[in-house]
Amino acid sequence: MELFNLLFALLSSIPSILALSFPSNAADSPSFNTHDPVSILDAYGPSPGYADWLQSGIREPGPLDHKKRRVVRYCFADQETRDKLKCAFENAITLWSDALGGPSNPKTGHSLFFKEVKGPDGQHAFCFKGNYDAKKKEGAWNNGVVAPDTLVVAIVPDQPPRSTTGYIPSEESDKPWRHFMELPPDVQRSDRNHIIAHEIGHVLGMVHEHSRNDRDDFVEYHCSMVKGFRPAMLKAIANNIPPEEAKRKLCEDFKFAAEYGFAGRDFIKGGNRPGLLIDGDSGFDFESIMLYPSFAFSVDEHKCMEDRRLCPLVKIKKKDGQKVGTEFIGENTVPSREDCDFVRKYYPFGG
Repeated sequence: MELFNLLFALLSSIPSILALSFPSNAADSPSFNTHDPVSILDAYGPSPGYADWLQSGIREPGPLDHKKRRVVRYCFADQETRDKLKCAFENAITLWSDALGGPSNPKTGHSLFFKEVKGPDGQHAFCFKGNYDAKKKEGAWNNGVVAPDTLVVAIVPDQPPRSTTGYIPSEESDKPWRHFMELPPDVQRSDRNHIIAHEIGHVLGMVHEHSRNDRDDFVEYHCSMVKGFRPAMLKAIANNIPPEEAKRKLCEDFKFAAEYGFAGRDFIKGGNRPGLLIDGDSGFDFESIMLYPSFAFSVDEHKCMEDRRLCPLVKIKKKDGQKVGTEFIGENTVPSREDCDFVRKYYPFGG
């Protein structure tokens, strides 16, 4: 009876309405079938203010070409995907280019270059021959035309956007499809192109700003306000995990949250590598495109907008170093100055 009362107290205050989906990095989904030897937990990860996976050496920037550019080669999964996403994807690239001051050159200070793969005839090439299944990672790779390390851009309905984090070298895996960006159809809308720009941040090696190890000094995380908390709690308790332990692990343990399909995994400090050095040296960046707005993954977006206590993430307001309240975090739609500093640090011009 005492256990029942504790469970009721934990869950009774949590609204049951589900809200919108927001981008997540592959630390973004409960179950994937990725190519060995790259596991799902390794493929997705945290970002710098920035936050990133490059400073620890877990991931790398993309390889240099003969012009000393760090090239992100990409292909669209098929013709339908290209028809729907080409403009939106290129607009997202432009958001980064504009923020960086233009294309790769000595003045802009970066070597980043995006290139769609072309076939022998000079026409764009698709990632796959014939049908494919992005959810199951099944399909005939376009061998001989598309290099195995090419970024796959695919449409996957009914799931939040997700992408691999950083470049996975062939020494670790030479499998095709090891780099991918999976997007819902609605990102083709002009007011959603920044979602793709967020995913590009992951591809470059960045993780979520709110995953920084120092984040508790800057933001409050309300784990029970993340959509899916209630069913994840019920499932964990049904597996004989005590309620308090289940709540703690859902809010603090990436692998546990992922096992139970809880979106809160994308808010956990350090992502799937607790203690990993991911914090950039320029401090927490509230303008980063890698920072979730307060309403992201909220149980009820409208109630969150009315009452910050019902939001998953809020900014801590301080005076003389002491907390005096909280503030709503708005949605960032362009890469910040610190986001660009990350690019110039790990993708510098000429090297």
